[in-house]
Amino acid sequence: MDKRELLIFAITAVVGLAVWVGIAIVSGREEAWDSSLFFTIGLPVMLCASGIAGYIEPRRFWLWGIAVVSLQPIVLLYNGEFGPLFMVGFFTFGVLAGIGALGALVEVALRRQREKAKDDRVLPL
Repeated sequence: MDKRELLIFAITAVVGLAVWVGIAIVSGREEAWDSSLFFTIGLPVMLCASGIAGYIEPRRFWLWGIAVVSLQPIVLLYNGEFGPLFMVGFFTFGVLAGIGALGALVEVALRRQREKAKDDRVLPL
């Protein structure tokens, strides 16, 4: 991973962390996904973040899905959430990473379509 990719990963991860912590604080829940705000506001913001990362850096688009949720389990562990649903939570982070990767893939496709359209333009003589 080069410096550019590392920077994109870090920014995307911080956005995901801010979504998790922000929604948890606003909703008064320990886990952000226990609030409807997570699915109405948080998940779309996370999709946008991974999508923007995918548009900026289309190689390894799947990495941006991982990045956007990468710091969220740390908060879960910090809060000491070791109940019976602990492993379900980690599985859910994997599903959310997959959703983020799909968001990045959509933006990769849009970038490629835009680049192709730019290449297909005929320059006037």
